[in-house]
Amino acid sequence: MSAYRSPGGTGSGSGIGSGPGAGNAPNAGGGPGAGSASNAGSASNAGTAAAAGSAPGTDAPPSVYLRLRKRIGIRPEGTVTLKQAARLFASDPQLESRLESLTLHRHSEKDGNRVVIDLLQIVRLIREEAPGAVVDAYGDPQVLVIIADAPREPRKPLLIVTWLLLFFGSGLAIMNFHTDVNMKDVHERITELVTGRKTEHPLWFQIPYSIGIGVGMLVFFNHLFRKRFNEEPNPLEVELYMYEENVNAYVIADEMRKKTEPGEEAKPQRPQQPETGIDDG
Repeated sequence: MSAYRSPGGTGSGSGIGSGPGAGNAPNAGGGPGAGSASNAGSASNAGTAAAAGSAPGTDAPPSVYLRLRKRIGIRPEGTVTLKQAARLFASDPQLESRLESLTLHRHSEKDGNRVVIDLLQIVRLIREEAPGAVVDAYGDPQVLVIIADAPREPRKPLLIVTWLLLFFGSGLAIMNFHTDVNMKDVHERITELVTGRKTEHPLWFQIPYSIGIGVGMLVFFNHLFRKRFNEEPNPLEVELYMYEENVNAYVIADEMRKKTEPGEEAKPQRPQQPETGIDDG
């Protein structure tokens, strides 16, 4: 045990417990050195935490999801925006609003009445607008643009003449079919088997049969003028849909073939942005 040196001289051992130095004795083990070490550890931890909190974070790049539409329509000399050509969603709302107004194509007379916009063209324009965005595309790789004026109102006289031609033409077709299969004799034979008497004009059988043909056509085509009986598509709508799909596929393939012909002049391209970290789906 070391003696405490007072300002007036050296104190004895007993003075250690009772002198002024006694109050500082407990600090012998945890004296200024130990306190400095403790403070240094705390300061070091605090500095590390502060440095970690103030360090710049690595933000994830914004994501863009789009699904191209199969077919759209515009007016002549009009423009096609990304909002028209695709369904769009972005993780950044401001980026989404900017991309929706992004112009993809401006129509000119040399384009004709059909234009095909390819997915790669859209991805390139999105990269130019937002170089750090991650693009994920779903659905068709091309969108078909149909250029046409506003649809005209149908002319009623022409509509009436067309309706009459179809009505009488379909009636003649049904009558010719019945004549080919000798339906009159069939009706007479069925009537004779049911009633036991032969009748040349079995109207009680022919009238319900004629009404059944009309009702069957209404049920088959699921239409009575503009009224639909249920939401199920009728065979005519399915055939028209398949025809439209085949026409769209052919037009897209033909337009893409024209773009990739060897004799076609190369179109000037804008300088590309760095593609680091870009995923075009």
